[in-house]
Amino acid sequence: MKIYIIWIISILKFFLVKKRFLLLSPPFLEKQYFYDRKSKRFFLLYNRNKIDWGTNWQVFLDDQFSLPFTNYNDTRNKDLLNYTKKQNNNNKTPIIIDCGSNTGASSIYFKLTYPKSKIIGLEIDKNNFLHSRKNVETNQLDIDIINEGISCDNGFGNIINPEEENNAYQIQKETKALSGIPLISIDTVLKTYFNDDKYFPYIIKIDIEGGEEDLFQKNTNWINYFPMIIIELHDWLMPKKKTSINFLRTISKENRDFIIKGENVFSIKNNLD
Repeated sequence: MKIYIIWIISILKFFLVKKRFLLLSPPFLEKQYFYDRKSKRFFLLYNRNKIDWGTNWQVFLDDQFSLPFTNYNDTRNKDLLNYTKKQNNNNKTPIIIDCGSNTGASSIYFKLTYPKSKIIGLEIDKNNFLHSRKNVETNQLDIDIINEGISCDNGFGNIINPEEENNAYQIQKETKALSGIPLISIDTVLKTYFNDDKYFPYIIKIDIEGGEEDLFQKNTNWINYFPMIIIELHDWLMPKKKTSINFLRTISKENRDFIIKGENVFSIKNNLD
C-alpha cells in the first residue's frame, strides 16, 4: 500500500509543483513508463521486484542526482554549465562514470539530463548488469554498461553478501586472486575508454556499498579531473568500520565544496578554470 501512496503523491507533485518526471504505470506492473518533462520524451524501465521500483523512484521521482534548488546551488549549476560550454567549444564531449549502475536507472538519468555526454556504467553483479543493459537497450540510449567493479587499482574481488537484496551487494577485493569479478581503477577507465582528446571528465557518481574505503585508499589524482563527484557514504550501513574515512581525508585536502542532499554528498570543484 505504501508504494501506491508514494506513486500517487508523485503524480500530484508532477502537476502541482512541476516535478520533472512522471511515472505513468502503477507499481505492480513489470513495465514502468515514465515521462521526462525536460527532454520531452517517454522512456521505459523494467522492474524485477519492489527493490527495483524503489531504486527507480529514488533516481527519477525523488530526483537524487540533481543539486537542490537554492541561490547557492543555482550559482554552482551555472558554473558547471559554463565550464561545459567552454569544453564543448573545444569540441570535447563530457564523460560521466556511473559506479554502481544497478538497474541502469542512474545511467539513464544522466543520459537524459546530459544527452551529449558519454556514459560508462559499472556494475559488479551479473544479473544487475544484464538488467541495466536491458533497460538501456530498450530505450536505445548510447550508454556502455560494464560488468566490472571500481577500485583504487586493478584486480579481482567477490561479492561477500549474495543473500542480500540486489541494491546492497558488497565486494571484497582479493589481493592475490587471478580471477573473480574484475576490478578496475578510475585511471584505467579513463585510459581504456577515453584515451584521446575528444573527451573531458565531468561527473562521477559513486554508490558502491562501502567500497569507497578501498577506492579512496590510494591513486586519487583523478579527483581533480572531475568538476562534480556524487557519492553515497556507508558508515550508517557498517558501524565502526570507518568506510568513509579515506574519502573524507582525501577530499578535505582539495579546493571543493561539500553539499549534502538526501543520501548523497555532492563534491564540486571550486576552481573550474
